[in-house]
Amino acid sequence: MIRTAFSTVACPDWTLDRVARSAAEWGYAGVELRSFGGGGTELACEPALTDPDKVRSLFSGFGLRVASIATGVRFDAPVQPPVLGHILLDREASVHEGQHYVGLARATGADNTRVYAYSGSDKESRRSLVRRISERLRLVCDSARHDAGYVVVENGGSFSGAEDLLWLIESVDHPKLRAAYDLNAAIGAGDDPRDGLAILGDLTRIVRVREAKSDASRAFVETAAEVITGDAWAVLEWPRLWDKTLAPPEGVLVDAAVRLTAWAAGTNAASRVA
Repeated sequence: MIRTAFSTVACPDWTLDRVARSAAEWGYAGVELRSFGGGGTELACEPALTDPDKVRSLFSGFGLRVASIATGVRFDAPVQPPVLGHILLDREASVHEGQHYVGLARATGADNTRVYAYSGSDKESRRSLVRRISERLRLVCDSARHDAGYVVVENGGSFSGAEDLLWLIESVDHPKLRAAYDLNAAIGAGDDPRDGLAILGDLTRIVRVREAKSDASRAFVETAAEVITGDAWAVLEWPRLWDKTLAPPEGVLVDAAVRLTAWAAGTNAASRVA
């Protein structure tokens, strides 16, 4: 079942209450909460700055779920210089950060915690990069074993394509690790997104689009609805947080709710949407 959500990068100036009220009014099933941690000031709706029980009750009170705590955590930091203290410090920094966000996901009742793997240097073999990232990512997944949803690693960097992302997930080999598949990143990697969805299959917990008007976005969400047999989210990421020239979120999110819901219901329903 594919449910619909929008990311709060679309509405950085909104309070959490406004986010929840709007999502419920417009027909979304949930919201993805972008987080920069307790010191973050980028978002008025920063979940780490509100009591997690309040966040949980706020969204459940409107019949919504927190689809994901979306983070920018990545696990590719090289170990330099090769001194024991630095090795431990480099390795543990991203692990601790990831574990912190998993704890936030658990406390707020979020279904997922979104992280990235990312990229290596030209001098490093792909196998070495995967080994380093896998070791760190596995430790973060261990912290999600009890009532913290899934850790989802999103395609990007050296893992933008579905095959590379699958290789990483299989290398980590952890029951709490799943995939988030971003349409733009997939196309940039040369994927046919429909083939990519087939490759990842039910490992996919989030499919991400940046708009809900194009044929590409429509085909992507419709294919996800056909291929994914488990629970997953179609998330609209309208990145107004980083680009203030984009249209205000209200009209965009209202229109996207109708289209995403129809596409996620299957091709027959989607074909009736103008």
